[in-house]
Amino acid sequence: HTRKAGDEFAAAVSKSPAIVEYNMISGKLDYLLRVYARNLSHYEEILQDQISELPHIGSLESLFVLNASSQPRLNISLENSPLLQPKP
Repeated sequence: HTRKAGDEFAAAVSKSPAIVEYNMISGKLDYLLRVYARNLSHYEEILQDQISELPHIGSLESLFVLNASSQPRLNISLENSPLLQPKP
Protein backbone atom coordinates (compact mmCIF):
# COMPACT_ATOMS: atom_id res chain seq x y z
CA HIS A 1 0.00 0.00 0.00
CA THR A 2 1.11 3.51 -0.65
CA ARG A 3 1.34 6.22 1.98
CA LYS A 4 -1.44 8.09 0.14
CA ALA A 5 -3.75 5.05 0.31
CA GLY A 6 -3.00 4.66 4.02
CA ASP A 7 -3.71 8.34 4.65
CA GLU A 8 -7.00 8.13 2.74
CA PHE A 9 -8.00 5.03 4.69
CA ALA A 10 -7.10 6.63 8.04
CA ALA A 11 -9.04 9.80 7.17
CA ALA A 12 -12.14 7.78 6.29
CA VAL A 13 -11.86 5.58 9.40
CA SER A 14 -11.63 8.64 11.65
CA LYS A 15 -15.01 9.82 10.30
CA SER A 16 -16.79 6.56 11.12
CA PRO A 17 -18.62 6.88 14.46
CA ALA A 18 -18.71 3.12 15.11
CA ILE A 19 -14.94 2.64 14.79
CA VAL A 20 -13.54 3.64 18.16
CA GLU A 21 -9.94 2.57 17.56
CA TYR A 22 -7.79 1.58 14.61
CA ASN A 23 -4.19 0.42 14.41
CA MET A 24 -1.81 -0.47 11.60
CA ILE A 25 -0.49 -3.93 12.40
CA SER A 26 2.12 -6.36 11.10
CA GLY A 27 1.29 -9.72 9.57
CA LYS A 28 -1.14 -10.76 6.84
CA LEU A 29 -3.64 -8.03 7.77
CA ASP A 30 -2.91 -4.32 7.54
CA TYR A 31 -5.28 -2.76 10.08
CA LEU A 32 -7.11 -3.79 13.22
CA LEU A 33 -10.34 -1.87 13.83
CA ARG A 34 -12.18 -1.88 17.15
CA VAL A 35 -15.93 -1.53 16.79
CA TYR A 36 -18.60 -1.50 19.47
CA ALA A 37 -22.01 -2.83 18.45
CA ARG A 38 -25.22 -3.55 20.37
CA ASN A 39 -25.60 -7.00 18.82
CA LEU A 40 -24.80 -8.96 15.66
CA SER A 41 -27.48 -7.21 13.63
CA HIS A 42 -26.01 -3.85 14.57
CA TYR A 43 -22.53 -5.13 13.69
CA GLU A 44 -23.80 -6.27 10.28
CA GLU A 45 -25.22 -2.78 9.72
CA ILE A 46 -21.88 -1.20 10.68
CA LEU A 47 -20.02 -3.63 8.42
CA GLN A 48 -22.23 -2.94 5.41
CA ASP A 49 -22.77 0.79 5.86
CA GLN A 50 -19.41 1.94 7.20
CA ILE A 51 -16.56 -0.55 7.11
CA SER A 52 -17.13 -2.05 3.65
CA GLU A 53 -17.44 1.49 2.24
CA LEU A 54 -13.94 2.48 3.41
CA PRO A 55 -11.44 3.15 0.61
CA HIS A 56 -8.73 0.63 -0.28
CA ILE A 57 -10.43 -2.41 1.30
CA GLY A 58 -9.26 -5.65 -0.31
CA SER A 59 -10.80 -8.08 2.17
CA LEU A 60 -12.36 -8.13 5.62
CA GLU A 61 -12.03 -10.52 8.53
CA SER A 62 -14.14 -10.24 11.69
CA LEU A 63 -13.10 -11.44 15.13
CA PHE A 64 -15.29 -11.26 18.23
CA VAL A 65 -14.34 -11.21 21.89
CA LEU A 66 -16.12 -14.13 23.55
CA ASN A 67 -14.72 -13.76 27.04
CA ALA A 68 -12.58 -10.86 28.21
CA SER A 69 -9.77 -11.96 30.51
CA SER A 70 -9.37 -8.47 31.92
CA GLN A 71 -11.55 -5.45 32.40
CA PRO A 72 -10.82 -2.11 30.73
CA ARG A 73 -8.77 0.14 32.95
CA LEU A 74 -10.59 3.23 31.75
CA ASN A 75 -13.98 4.03 33.21
CA ILE A 76 -15.97 4.14 29.97
CA SER A 77 -19.73 3.74 30.05
CA LEU A 78 -21.19 2.39 26.82
CA GLU A 79 -24.70 2.08 28.22
CA ASN A 80 -25.85 5.51 27.01
CA SER A 81 -23.26 5.97 24.29
CA PRO A 82 -24.61 7.60 21.10
CA LEU A 83 -22.53 5.06 19.17
CA LEU A 84 -24.80 2.26 20.31
CA GLN A 85 -28.16 3.95 19.82
CA PRO A 86 -30.45 2.73 17.01
CA LYS A 87 -30.63 4.77 13.84
CA PRO A 88 -33.70 7.02 13.65
